[in-house]
Formats: sequence, C-alpha cells, structure tokens
Amino acid sequence: MAEYVRQEAPESRTQAVEGSTTSSEVSKRNPSQRNGEFGGWADIELEDNDGEGGQGHLYITMQSRFPNSDGSGVRCYYSRNGGLVYGEKEKFLPTPWTHFNWWAWWWRGYFYYIQQWNNFRNKVLPSLRKQYKEMEVDPYHDCCRDSGDDYYCDLFRRKRPLDFCFGYIPPRIGFFFGDPHVVTLDSVKYTFNGLGEYILLNVRDDNDTLTFSLQGRTLRAGENRTSQATSFVALAAQGSSGTKVQWNLNDDDEISLMVDGNIVNVTENSTYINQVTVQKTSNNETVATFEGGTSITVSGTKGALTFTTSLDNSLKNKTDGLLGVWNDDKTDDFKAANGTYLDFDGTNLPNESQIFFDFGVTWKTTENNSVFTYNMPSGETWYTYNNNSFVPKFYDELLQTTEKEKIDKANETCQGNDDCIFDVLSTDDLSFGTATLQSVTSFAAQNSTMNNFPPNITGVSTIQTHLDEPVFILFTATDVNNDKVTFSVLTDSPDITMTENGNFSWHPTSSTPVFAVVQANDSKAVSELGLTLTLCNCSINSTCNYSRSILSTERNNTIFKVPACTCTPAYTGDYCTEDFDACQDNQCFLNDTCKDQPAPLEGYTCDPCPDNLIGDGLKCYDLDECQENKASCEQICTNVFGGYNCSCNKGYTVNIFNSSLCTGEEPTLII
Repeated sequence: MAEYVRQEAPESRTQAVEGSTTSSEVSKRNPSQRNGEFGGWADIELEDNDGEGGQGHLYITMQSRFPNSDGSGVRCYYSRNGGLVYGEKEKFLPTPWTHFNWWAWWWRGYFYYIQQWNNFRNKVLPSLRKQYKEMEVDPYHDCCRDSGDDYYCDLFRRKRPLDFCFGYIPPRIGFFFGDPHVVTLDSVKYTFNGLGEYILLNVRDDNDTLTFSLQGRTLRAGENRTSQATSFVALAAQGSSGTKVQWNLNDDDEISLMVDGNIVNVTENSTYINQVTVQKTSNNETVATFEGGTSITVSGTKGALTFTTSLDNSLKNKTDGLLGVWNDDKTDDFKAANGTYLDFDGTNLPNESQIFFDFGVTWKTTENNSVFTYNMPSGETWYTYNNNSFVPKFYDELLQTTEKEKIDKANETCQGNDDCIFDVLSTDDLSFGTATLQSVTSFAAQNSTMNNFPPNITGVSTIQTHLDEPVFILFTATDVNNDKVTFSVLTDSPDITMTENGNFSWHPTSSTPVFAVVQANDSKAVSELGLTLTLCNCSINSTCNYSRSILSTERNNTIFKVPACTCTPAYTGDYCTEDFDACQDNQCFLNDTCKDQPAPLEGYTCDPCPDNLIGDGLKCYDLDECQENKASCEQICTNVFGGYNCSCNKGYTVNIFNSSLCTGEEPTLII
C-alpha cells in the first residue's frame, strides 16, 4: 500500500471530453472512448473492483481509446440500462494501450503472423495483465475493499480520483446523406451536388499546420448514375501520423476499407493500425478513429454513402471545408477555400446556385492535395473523377419541371421532408428518398442522444436510521434539456420503496444487509445514485457511533453499513446487550473480593481492607498507629506495615510479660 501511495496521480488536466460520458450510448459514439471490458484481448479480467464478482458482469465498461499526454486515461462503468455509475482515472487500463500493427505482421506471411501473435499472447499480454492487477486492482482491494478504514480508501482516491462527467462536453457531429445533403458542425443544413472529389473537413493546429483532412468523392446518383444529382461513393481521410484510410462503396452497398492502400477486413473487434483504430458496429457501420479526437462512421445504402464525423471539443475553432467553420457561429459556415464568405444571417440560406458556385466547388481537391489512393495500374488518376463542367439541377428547378403528380407522390412518401423530396425528384426513385428520410431520422436520434444530458439527482446519498424506525427522503432532479424526469429505485428489499416523483422510504424490519440505487430517467438517459444505507441496531443502553462501522459491505456502487455502538458503562458487546464485567479491568486490594454490580447498575464493590490497613477495599494503606496515638507502647513506638513495635529507652528493657512495657534495671549497691 505504501508503494502505491507514493505513485503520481493520473493527469488531472484531462479535457472534459476525455472524462466519463453521460451514458453508455454516448460513450459508444464518442471518438475518445472504446470498449474497456475485454477490448479484443482474450482472458482479461476486471477483477471485481467492487468486490462482488467482477465489474465485467455487472457493468458495461468503456475506457479512453488513446492515453493522454500524461499516459493515463479514464475507465467508465455504466449500468446495463446505460446510466453512468462512475468513472475513475487510471494509470493502467485492462485493455492495454500497447498496440501492434497486426496487419504488418499479416502481410509478412501467415507463419510470421502466428509467431508474433503467440509471442504477444504468451509473453506480452500476461505482463500487461499482471501490471494492471498489481497497479490498479490490488491497491483498490487493499485500500478500499479490504481495509475497513475510510482513511486508506481516501488515500487511494487521491491517486485514482473518481469521475462523474461533471463538465462533460459532447463531441460535435457533422453529417452527410442522400444526394448529398450536409449538416455542418454548427448545424447548418444545405445541399451541394458537386461532382468529383471535395474537401469535406480540414483541421489545423495552432500553428496553422494541417493535422487532419477528410475528402469525399461523388458520382451521379440514381440508377445507371445518369441523374442530374450526385451522391458520395468514396471517402478518404488522413491524420497527423500520415496514415490514410479510404472507404469505397461497392455495387452491393457493401463498404471496403483500405488503410495505406491495403484492403483491411474490418470486424467488430477494434483493430489498431498506425495510430488509427478501425472496427465495424452492430449496425454494419464502418468506423475509423484517429488520434487527436476525430471519428468517421460510414454506411451505404441505395448507392450512396451516409456518414457522420465526430470531433473532440478540443478541435473547435480549427476547422473549415464543406463541414464549415466550427465555432458555434452559423453565419460564417459558408467560408470558401479562398477565405471569402457567403452572406448568411444564420437562418435564411443563400440560394443553391451561390452555395454551389461560390462555396462548394471552391473546395474541390487538386492533384497535389488529394488523399485518395488511385489504382494507377488500371489508369485511375485524380482526373478520372474530377469533372469541372457538371452543373446539377437545383431544387427550385426540379419543382418547376416535374409533374405535379410526381411531386405529390414524393411529398406523401417523404412526409413533407424537403431533403427526401429533392432526392426523389432528382433520381426519380421513391426508395432513394425513403433511404434519405431514414438517414435524417437516424441522425436526429443520434444527435439527440449525443447532446442529451441525463438528469442531475439532488438528495442525500447517506441515509441513517434505526431498526423498525422508518425514514423518508425526497429526491429531486434537474434536467438541462428540460425533459420530464421520473424516479425509481433498484433494490433487493421490500423495506425500500420510491415513487415516481422522488419520495424515497426505508422502513428496516431486520438487520439483513440491503442495497439501493436511485434512478432518474428522462426517457433518453438514466442517472444513478448509489446510496449508503446505515442501519443502527444498538440497544437502548447505547448510542450509535456513525464514525465507526462494525459492518460495511458494497454491491453495485451501493453500500450497507452497521455503525458501532457506544455503550453506557454497565453494558458491552457489539450492540451493548451484554453485562459489562467491571472487575475485568479493576482489581481490589484483595484480588478475590471484587464483586461486579449487575447491569443496569454500574461499577463494582470490594471487601473491606484487612485489619491495621485503611482504604476503600480497592486501595488499602498502612495505618501509622504511632502517629495516630493508637499504639500502647510505654516508651518508644516504631511503625511497621500492618502494625507497630515497642522498644525502650537506654537503661530499660522490654518487659518479658508485656511487650508494651519497659522494665528498669536494678540499682547496684557500691560499698
């Protein structure tokens, strides 16, 4: 424990987005986090930080995808309903940050791959597991779970502080869908039907150095790709490490992924390749996350890519491109590549022709800045895809040139959604419009989830009462999004109840440990508050000492405690129900004469002191008979313990018949 306490704490200056997110759904879509339960490594156990059989079985766990500059990160625990239980900063995480280029191994041959994999599994991974157990799990057990002393747990938390998502700022999302409709990072929605390859997003650092670029390739939309609208069919991104990731949409709407020109088989297990992690979601989306806080999530339908970009809040004020200038100011989102801006009041969009010619086409890539990988042997180059003469049909033109019957049918199918109607009219395909409408609905739900904050529960989390004495607590909740909040309680005891409006009651009928977690639900996210339930079971002969516990047990972040009892002098025992033997700590002068006073009487009694001693029986003192004039000596009295001795002056002797008397010597007659 002492060695652990000397450790440096994990960096506390982590950005808000690196901390615990508000729910597991938000965490799954957050580019800064990854699954922290097993992370693709076999047999990594989380070692039940709560001492109840393993966090992995009780919680959904997520961890920082990449370590921060201090080399540490955050691991978060979410309940099965998605609510944040708590997060904690750690130096070492169960899913190691030690990454290997698996694909480099693979390309060197199967046998080399197997050799390296076995080395990792049998040598590297056991060491990482051991390190995590020794540096994170064991100190928790020693200091918190097993010590029985809050002082040591407080020391542990100084080095591994908890994180409850206070100050959390969600990542910002940009969205492309249909043929193509764009939602910028500042939530400006517009349509741009350029044909070719365009810069969707550039990110620059404080020195104006390009650190990330996302580009998109469009072809004509619709069957046979002959319409006067376009849709995205490929994306390419490059991060600060230089690694290039490219998504290509195949004819069957499946996506193939290339990393640095090599096709990668993406699975639901996160794979790390050259500072980029790639994986497939349960919704068949292909995701790439770059160090620095950018994530691209891509899916394909009806011959068009739909994708979202998710950016860490640290990248604010550092972007441009078709996704706009992210600074929470909508009016400057139409910034052209040459630095000029379209007039925009933040509400009424410039006309489509202006957006196309004066903004959109200015972001066309060049042969020199393109990050796409081209199939050179087949003759594919930048010029293959970049047609500078194409002009689409704009929405107003489509409405003027399309038969009313088709417009009405499109309106019915699209439920009045303009993006859907545009796509139906431009492609003459109702199913394409339906796919657009589904994308709009999906994005709205995702955006709502990412920007929803769970309710903030207010109320005491430590509740104290006595056996058979009910206690009532009112919990309240505030919701940033002004959603309606309902309360409930997770408990294993019928003695605990809670109403939807926050009235909590506990009427303990036995001393059996009970546990309770208060939940506040706004229909989008759930907040949880684990309670500490303290049951005083002391007798009437005592008072409860809440600063000390004789029992403390934890389950799922809720604690049950039984405080110690401070007994009156006549009683003893855990609950002060036993007669205190006052003689055990007290001894009379005569050891076998102590008599304990039966409770509720206090103390004890002792037999009188022996003869010639004075005192109360507990302490006895010698009586100085000589000093007290109680001796019968005729001449000289000498005190001794327990009595006295008589002696005589010179010329006299002690009387042989009475030792108290002296006899004089007979005078000698001299003649």
